[in-house]
Amino acid sequence: MTEHMYLVGTEDITRAAATMRMAGHEMSMAAQSIGAALEQHQRFLDNWLVVFREAILHPATPQDQR
Repeated sequence: MTEHMYLVGTEDITRAAATMRMAGHEMSMAAQSIGAALEQHQRFLDNWLVVFREAILHPATPQDQR
Protein backbone atom coordinates (compact mmCIF):
# COMPACT_ATOMS: atom_id res chain seq x y z
CA MET A 1 0.00 0.00 0.00
CA THR A 2 1.28 3.45 -0.88
CA GLU A 3 2.15 5.79 1.94
CA HIS A 4 1.51 9.50 1.48
CA MET A 5 3.12 12.33 3.37
CA TYR A 6 1.24 15.58 3.56
CA LEU A 7 3.47 18.57 4.21
CA VAL A 8 2.08 21.55 6.04
CA GLY A 9 4.16 24.68 5.95
CA THR A 10 7.72 25.51 5.01
CA GLU A 11 9.24 23.91 8.13
CA ASP A 12 7.94 20.50 7.08
CA ILE A 13 9.24 20.98 3.56
CA THR A 14 12.63 22.13 4.83
CA ARG A 15 12.85 19.19 7.23
CA ALA A 16 11.88 16.74 4.48
CA ALA A 17 14.50 18.21 2.14
CA ALA A 18 17.20 17.94 4.80
CA THR A 19 16.21 14.34 5.50
CA MET A 20 16.37 13.46 1.80
CA ARG A 21 19.75 15.20 1.45
CA MET A 22 21.15 13.23 4.40
CA ALA A 23 19.77 9.99 2.97
CA GLY A 24 21.38 10.75 -0.38
CA HIS A 25 24.70 11.45 1.32
CA GLU A 26 24.51 8.18 3.27
CA MET A 27 23.74 6.24 0.08
CA SER A 28 26.70 7.88 -1.63
CA MET A 29 28.99 6.97 1.26
CA ALA A 30 27.72 3.38 1.19
CA ALA A 31 28.41 3.15 -2.55
CA GLN A 32 31.94 4.50 -2.04
CA SER A 33 32.52 1.99 0.76
CA ILE A 34 31.37 -0.88 -1.43
CA GLY A 35 33.59 0.36 -4.25
CA ALA A 36 36.62 0.51 -1.97
CA ALA A 37 35.92 -2.99 -0.65
CA LEU A 38 35.65 -4.34 -4.20
CA GLU A 39 38.95 -2.69 -5.17
CA GLN A 40 40.66 -4.20 -2.13
CA HIS A 41 39.21 -7.61 -2.96
CA GLN A 42 40.38 -7.28 -6.57
CA ARG A 43 43.94 -6.47 -5.41
CA PHE A 44 43.89 -9.50 -3.09
CA LEU A 45 42.71 -11.79 -5.88
CA ASP A 46 45.29 -10.38 -8.32
CA ASN A 47 48.09 -10.98 -5.81
CA TRP A 48 46.81 -14.46 -5.01
CA LEU A 49 46.66 -15.30 -8.72
CA VAL A 50 50.30 -14.25 -9.19
CA VAL A 51 51.40 -16.48 -6.31
CA PHE A 52 49.27 -19.36 -7.55
CA ARG A 53 50.60 -19.00 -11.10
CA GLU A 54 54.18 -19.01 -9.85
CA ALA A 55 53.52 -22.11 -7.77
CA ILE A 56 52.09 -23.90 -10.82
CA LEU A 57 54.83 -22.82 -13.21
CA HIS A 58 57.68 -23.38 -10.75
CA PRO A 59 56.65 -26.12 -8.33
CA ALA A 60 58.87 -26.69 -5.33
CA THR A 61 61.20 -29.67 -5.61
CA PRO A 62 62.14 -31.86 -2.64
CA GLN A 63 65.52 -30.08 -2.52
CA ASP A 64 63.77 -26.69 -2.17
CA GLN A 65 61.88 -27.88 0.91
CA ARG A 66 65.02 -28.42 2.99
